[in-house]
This record gives sequence, structure tokens and C-alpha cells, in this order.
Amino acid sequence: MAEWIGRDLERLRKLRGLRREDVAAQLTEPVSPSTIRNIEHDETENISVGLLRQISSVLGAGVTRSCESPEIGSAHG
Repeated sequence: MAEWIGRDLERLRKLRGLRREDVAAQLTEPVSPSTIRNIEHDETENISVGLLRQISSVLGAGVTRSCESPEIGSAHG
């Protein structure tokens, strides 16, 4: 996971005045507050796109994908 994603999630959570416990409680996939912390601090290697979308949704954000390469530049979708 890109490091900036975790930082953005943490920033949004704080802007919304939510605790990690609040976010975890609103997810359909069972996740502990410590897992939310690990995601925010880029300390987890395996986060599903589905979980990332759920967390983003709770925070009122969306998820987009991006592929970058020196040969082709950046492609967003």
C-alpha cells in the first residue's frame, strides 16, 4: 500500500472527529482499531481493496487507482 494512503486516511479520520474504534465499528468486515492504526501507519502489507473502500466510505471519501511508469507516465481510473 502506498504510504500516502495511510496518512490520508488518518488525516480524514481526524478531520471527521472519529476515533479508530468508531471507524472499525462501522465496517462490515471485522477489523480491530489496531488494524486501522496499522493501515494508517503503513504497517500492514495485505489490505484488500474492499476493506480500503469500506474505510474510505466511512470517512466520506472514495478510492481511485493509479499506475505510474517512467515509460508511460501516470494513468488514473
